[in-house]
Amino acid sequence: MRSGIGARRGGVGIALALLAALAGCSSGSGTAADSSSAASASPASPTAEPTATPTSTASSTPAGSPPAIKAKNASAAPVLPSKAGSPPIPWDTTTATVNAPQPTSLPSRTAGAAQLTVLLDDGTGVRSTWTLSCEPPGGNHPDPVKACGVLGANGDKAFRPTPATAACSQIYGGPQKALVRGTWRGKAVNAQFDLENGCEVARWNLLLGLLPPGGLP
Repeated sequence: MRSGIGARRGGVGIALALLAALAGCSSGSGTAADSSSAASASPASPTAEPTATPTSTASSTPAGSPPAIKAKNASAAPVLPSKAGSPPIPWDTTTATVNAPQPTSLPSRTAGAAQLTVLLDDGTGVRSTWTLSCEPPGGNHPDPVKACGVLGANGDKAFRPTPATAACSQIYGGPQKALVRGTWRGKAVNAQFDLENGCEVARWNLLLGLLPPGGLP
C-alpha cells in the first residue's frame, strides 16, 4: 500500500515539474514575442531633411560706394578769358556749339599796324565793343597779343566776304554777330561776321582769338 502511494506521489511530482517547465517555456516565448513586437513597432529613426543653403548674390556696386557720375567733357582754356577793364562778351561762351579749334595765334608773323573796333552782338541786341591796336598790341581787347597774332595770320582771308556763288553748308551756328571796323596795314576794314551757314562759321573761326567763340546756348 505505502509503495503504491509513494509511486503516486512521485508521479504527481513529475507531472508538476513538467507543467512548471511548460509554463516557463510559454512565458519565455511570450516575452520574446513581446520584445520582437516592440522592436517591429518602434518607428524608424527620422531622416533629416536637407537644409537649403542660402546663396549670396554678388552686387556689382560695392556697399557704400557713391553712384557713378558721368564725367563731363573737360573744356579747353577759354579762347578769350575775362580781363579787368575789358567789356564782357555779351553771351555765354561756355555753351558755344561751334566746334572750332583754338585760335591760330602766330605772334612771330607780323600783324601790321592796326586800329580796329570790334562790335559784338549776341543776336538780341545785347552788345559790347572792344578796341584793338597792333604794333604795339593794345586797346581794351581781352588779349591784344593773341588778337594781333590771329590778325596777322588770318586777317587777309577772314576779311574777304564769302562769294555769292559759294556753295555753303546749311549749318546754323548761332545768333551772334560781329562787326570789325578801322584800319589795318594802311587799308580800311569793314567786315561783318555771323554764323548763318558753314561758310560764315569758317570765317568766324579764322579770327578766333580776335573774336570770341559763338554758338547756340
